[in-house]
Amino acid sequence: MTIKSNNITKENQDMTKGSKTDKEPYNRYFAFLFQLQKSGSCNMFGAVPFLMRKFPELNYVNAEDTLLYWMDNYDRIEKK
Repeated sequence: MTIKSNNITKENQDMTKGSKTDKEPYNRYFAFLFQLQKSGSCNMFGAVPFLMRKFPELNYVNAEDTLLYWMDNYDRIEKK
């Protein structure tokens, strides 16, 4: 069961922690978000559809959670 809290699922709260295998998908999503931001193709608040197109395994809720996590933890993720 997934518990929602402030639009971030409980299972996604520590996306950057855990084993290397656990982090790899999120690192791909975060790298894509940094590239998208750098390109200036869209306002990052509208990045959910871009994430869904690039990563078909993400549904709307997962893509939104990933984007919000990336935004909330931008400085910490960028340094990795």
